[in-house]
Amino acid sequence: MSKRLHNTLIDLMVVVGADQNTSLIPFLNDNHPEGRDLFSTRFEQHVLASISSHTAIMFSNQTTESQLDPNYPHELWTQQNKIKGLKLGPKTPEPSDSHKNSTHRYRRKTMASIKLAVTMATRRVSTDRNMELQIISSEVLSSLRHFCFPDGYQVHSTEQKSHVHYLVLTDVTGARSYATCMTIYKKLYATKENKVGTDEKSYMLSGEPNVLSEECYTPYCVVLISKYPYFSVMKDCLSSLEAKLRMLYEDMEDFTMTLQTYAFRLATTPVPPSGTLAVAFHLDDITVTLSPALTPGRPVVDFPLSLPFNFFSIDKILEIFTCVITQQRVVFASCNYALITLVMESFLYYMLPFKWYGTYVPILTTNMLDFVGAPGYFLMGVNGRHKETISETEGLVVVDIDEGTVEICQSLDLPSLPDEVAQDFKTTYTNIIKNQNQQPVISPDKPSPLSYEDFKKTIAKNENEVNQKIQNIFLDLMVDLFRDVSQFCHPNENLFKKSKFLECKGEKPTRDASQASQFSQASGFFTTVCETDLFKKFLNDRLKEKKDYWTERHQLTDVHGVRNPSKNKSSSLQKLSSSNAPLYPLLSRSPCLEEYTLPSQFDHKDLTSFYQFIKEELEGRLAVCANRTSLSASYYYLIGLLRVAIGLTHEGLATLNQLTAHDNRIYPKEIIEKIIRLLNKDERNKLKNKYQSKQLQAIIANIEKTSDSGHHHHVIMEFDEIPQNDVDIIHFQQCIRRLQLGLIDIDTIESLFASLTIGQNHLHAKVQSQTFSDFYDCWKDNEIKCEEIREIPGIELDPNEDILKVSSSITTNFGVGQLGFTQRSVFFIKQGCSGFEYKVKFTEIEDIQKMSYFSVLSRNSDTLNITNKGEINGKKIFIAYLSTDRNLWYMLIDEMWKGKQWADKTREPGVVQQAAQNVLLLDAVVRSLQDNCGQKAQEGANMLAYFRNIFDNGIHGLNKNKNFGSQKLVHRINPNEKEPEKQTIESLLYTSGYACDGSDETEMPKLWCGMGRGKVRVFDASSWKLFDSTVNAIDRVLCLMKVGQNVWAGSRDHIIYVIDIKTRQCNQKLEGHTDMVCDMTMSTDGKIAYSASLSGEIIVWNTTNFSKVNNFILKTVSAICCHDGLLWCCANNKRTIVAVNQCNGGLMVSHSYNNREFDCFLISSTNELWVGFKHIGEVCIWNINNLNKVPLRTIKVTSRGINCMIQVGNRIWAGGKSSTVSSSRLQETEKQPLKDKDNTTSSTVALSVAKLHIIETREYTVKDIEAHGDSIRCMCTAENRYVLTGAGSRDGRVAIWRANDTIQEGATIINYF
Repeated sequence: MSKRLHNTLIDLMVVVGADQNTSLIPFLNDNHPEGRDLFSTRFEQHVLASISSHTAIMFSNQTTESQLDPNYPHELWTQQNKIKGLKLGPKTPEPSDSHKNSTHRYRRKTMASIKLAVTMATRRVSTDRNMELQIISSEVLSSLRHFCFPDGYQVHSTEQKSHVHYLVLTDVTGARSYATCMTIYKKLYATKENKVGTDEKSYMLSGEPNVLSEECYTPYCVVLISKYPYFSVMKDCLSSLEAKLRMLYEDMEDFTMTLQTYAFRLATTPVPPSGTLAVAFHLDDITVTLSPALTPGRPVVDFPLSLPFNFFSIDKILEIFTCVITQQRVVFASCNYALITLVMESFLYYMLPFKWYGTYVPILTTNMLDFVGAPGYFLMGVNGRHKETISETEGLVVVDIDEGTVEICQSLDLPSLPDEVAQDFKTTYTNIIKNQNQQPVISPDKPSPLSYEDFKKTIAKNENEVNQKIQNIFLDLMVDLFRDVSQFCHPNENLFKKSKFLECKGEKPTRDASQASQFSQASGFFTTVCETDLFKKFLNDRLKEKKDYWTERHQLTDVHGVRNPSKNKSSSLQKLSSSNAPLYPLLSRSPCLEEYTLPSQFDHKDLTSFYQFIKEELEGRLAVCANRTSLSASYYYLIGLLRVAIGLTHEGLATLNQLTAHDNRIYPKEIIEKIIRLLNKDERNKLKNKYQSKQLQAIIANIEKTSDSGHHHHVIMEFDEIPQNDVDIIHFQQCIRRLQLGLIDIDTIESLFASLTIGQNHLHAKVQSQTFSDFYDCWKDNEIKCEEIREIPGIELDPNEDILKVSSSITTNFGVGQLGFTQRSVFFIKQGCSGFEYKVKFTEIEDIQKMSYFSVLSRNSDTLNITNKGEINGKKIFIAYLSTDRNLWYMLIDEMWKGKQWADKTREPGVVQQAAQNVLLLDAVVRSLQDNCGQKAQEGANMLAYFRNIFDNGIHGLNKNKNFGSQKLVHRINPNEKEPEKQTIESLLYTSGYACDGSDETEMPKLWCGMGRGKVRVFDASSWKLFDSTVNAIDRVLCLMKVGQNVWAGSRDHIIYVIDIKTRQCNQKLEGHTDMVCDMTMSTDGKIAYSASLSGEIIVWNTTNFSKVNNFILKTVSAICCHDGLLWCCANNKRTIVAVNQCNGGLMVSHSYNNREFDCFLISSTNELWVGFKHIGEVCIWNINNLNKVPLRTIKVTSRGINCMIQVGNRIWAGGKSSTVSSSRLQETEKQPLKDKDNTTSSTVALSVAKLHIIETREYTVKDIEAHGDSIRCMCTAENRYVLTGAGSRDGRVAIWRANDTIQEGATIINYF
């Protein structure tokens, strides 16, 4: 027997009702059943059958044991040999004493009947561990029979039409199952039982009438239960089944056989993954198609999402949406049970990616109405006739589907959506969806469908288009509402700054959601949402930097990836409704679905043969669709699970693992975890040893790590409490990061800690709780004063300009008023005047001095003198009389001024923000310490005045040839922005911009930075804005390469991550290396790519379908490149340059030089081999056609080694290793004495400097630039006009240099920089 297939259409078929084997037993909770006749009494429901892919169980009231069919399912293959001995009972059973006395026994037994079914199903094949996996939880099934007949089980005097309703069943773990129920009626005859000593009425049922019997129509409900919400598909299947059952209910053997046949076929039909592959199968006279979910991570949609719009106005839709997303107690009411579930499901689709975790019961039975009085939030559905009853319950929102109304309890003060967002939504819906609905289902210019199947396909296609647009409109609504969340998420600290987020939304933060009503409309909405479990789970995903469809849509609708909340930008919905914008560039692409039609199970000898046949057919299809990545991924998914189902578990897991190379988004991690859990320890070890897949290894390790299974990931929403105890450096870092006092890296935090613990032993130092409190109070006090200045009329500052410090009222040579400064300028506001009386940019300041003036009438006055380069209001010098605060103000303004000078000198704008941060810390530290110890305050300030120390110690002279260096340097950027520690920039790649096909959109150029801890940070190279999103590898990203519309990132974790350039998301992973991926290159025609691992393994890849073409082994490879049909490699522990055949790795050339260790090489445009040495400051050059031992030329450079080289035009740029340079040498270069604050000679300060060597390929002359504060680890070129260099972790920045001194006349300049 085959094992279980884990992705089947249904898990179970259950039949509930009454038949010839059961009595009609009055329901226990029915009041006064003795006063009612047969047709007004409610009876108990009976579980008649439970059928899965491997087990069929029939229940009978006449026996104490449920009957497990021992011949199921293999007897289904032999239609002529009906199952014998497994009948639901004789057609006309005679009453017996045991039967008459069975009523009480049945009541004790019936609640456990389905649990017994599940137990027996899991025991079916005890030797098969896969079958021990419980398909549906027993708690879900135990309540199922009541939901099959929500109004109670009753028989009827006249024939009733069959009808359908839908259920969503949730177990204690929160896992949901979806059920479609079809109620069918059959004619039976009921005979009243006369019981001695009891008033209870019960009836015998029979297929034949007798003198005492009454004719009645008894209902039975056939239920299909699935993990997938294929409501319409299951309805079609039940409709086909219903037609047969109506003809067979008198023949119980055929009736049973038909049920088992249908259940078996549906329970062995595989469901496709998200993508472009649909699975079809024939069921009697109909064809059923299982369409995939088009977007990974989203559930499949198999019913019209437009359904609520048929009953509610768009304003009511938004009102209900708001009630759901703010977690209210919502009850949906309708007289049509089927409608309730589908409408409720629609609203859960609308709010994706928010997911409902509260109580969710789409249908409440008549006996469960008291559930609406339960505490907490919930979504429930009731029959419309109970509306008045439930409306009396306090705190409910009642949604009447039939009337299209929403009734909100008067005690609730609910917020509404922000007006702007709501209006955008209405406009977009009107422009797109209404226009779609006005189109005829069958176009006048198209042939009419001539069959029901064709008509059904036309209807389905139209419905899918509408569903897709509705999903996109609501997704854009969610993006517009919560796009700013990412700006206030700090993943490293697992922190979300809720108060800042609420402020950016124009509201006053409050911890109590009930206070939201006293604020603005928008503030009430966001304040309430932030308190919900829905938002917290969504927030948790953002803090984990989850990449999903919401992230992708967010990025595509946000031009630079970093959205300034203070600036108004067009919403995603506005872009959608714009006639010039491409319609749904991400999600509304109508993919061309490939369809695979399953054969009949009974065309094969058994289930294993059936699965084997499908597997082989799909493998054949896979071989011919290698260039269609999405389709290939779907085939790998199905083939892998089919291999597991036929017993090839290891091979199946290996096949599923290949999804990482095609579409990692559909990697079935949960299914794989279930499969691996069923393996014993020896089997797991074999799996680990056989397959070195990182993802499989991680899953196995996670399963075996049982001690951490109960770990809870806690999200910190706010941090308002100052520590009550003294804190060491570790806890201090946590506190400071949670307080978010600027963008503080670990070096700054450690300096701050040292400044607050002066005089303590650094090994045991702790910041006292009172000191911490004083520091924080000083910080917040300054923040409040600075905000008050912005309220003064006439004060106009740039939105990105922050007031850093403002004085109390002082006297100046411009009058009496307040002195202040921002990160750009110093200003003075005169009392009684609007606007600035004096304002000078830091770039316009010539000097800042501390002075003292003496007067006969007063003591000496300490002043701060600011000398301008020009006159302001007729004065060149600004004099501020600051008395005791003079030294503090001098230190603060001087730090900001010198920080600005450093930023201009190094072309790094981010330095300005760092200087501003230093100023704020300086101010808070000095003021918090000066009352207790002035000396400590001064020492603490000196530790934080970073830029003053640089200038005072003479470390500001970066370049010996300053004119040449400053001419070359264009800009500096910091990929370590927002990181707690600086990381090495291991690799760089520039991708140019381009126009998107079929639209007016353009893709911006990007700079990709592979970081030392596994992140890939991306900049928009047109503005140098750092995108929020990152791709996270497990370990260092050592190399980057552009392949088509993707970027390949080779990592130390042995994996190549395939990143989509447009979305910046990794949807594929290429595995195969057993050591770190150290370099990659591509053939001249771009059809083949090569990746090298340090162990010497070279893998050859097809760049079209990312398949592995070949591999060969060399000895320890560190770098590779393609040239003139050969693959050149730095091999043999970096001591040999070899050239091998690109196809098979056959050795063609081998070259070494005095056993020296190479670190990098390149082949120039003039066929010269340039080699940089690891430990020697030399570059050697050979002709590749004549690799003699003696080089053509040896160029000596001043670095102690060469890390990387790149050619641009006629120049070779070589990045050197860092070396230590003393500040005294730099001062000699500047010809200035090195003085400290007391005018005495200061000690020498060591500085790490890495040089960039620019070598002319014609004259072999060298120009040096002192470029970075750590070794230059990587380089790349931008359109041969710029060279970009990345440095080690002590520097952690990227520098952009001009590749040519001059631009040729007539050249077209695109100012991306």
